[in-house]
Amino acid sequence: VDYPFTTLVPNLGVCDGDPLDYASTGGVRGKGIVISDIPGLLEGAHRGLGLGLAFLRHIERCRIIIHVVDGSSLDPVGDLVAINQELVLFNPILASKPQVVALNKIDLPHVRDKVPDLKASLLTHMG
Repeated sequence: VDYPFTTLVPNLGVCDGDPLDYASTGGVRGKGIVISDIPGLLEGAHRGLGLGLAFLRHIERCRIIIHVVDGSSLDPVGDLVAINQELVLFNPILASKPQVVALNKIDLPHVRDKVPDLKASLLTHMG
């Protein structure tokens, strides 16, 4: 079975405090944040398909989930529903975490034309 491109290792990034806080406090650094880039999950990840269990364990430690949804997908909303289903099947507590949805590839004309409808559908789903 062919799968869409994905990476094999989650990427971690560290922001050592808010740059605005740093400037306004005369150089005193505040708390930082760690951002984990978790590759797309495959359906069945909660059962161990692919590297799903390893990636899902990282998500358990996140305070907020930011979904980057491929606007050029045949069904971006369905993709988000499938990912959220995998999260819930792995650990129902993940459904209670705050979520943000970012729609990408809106620079493509065929995606740009669908943005208002996609935004409404995504808001309804996340509502």
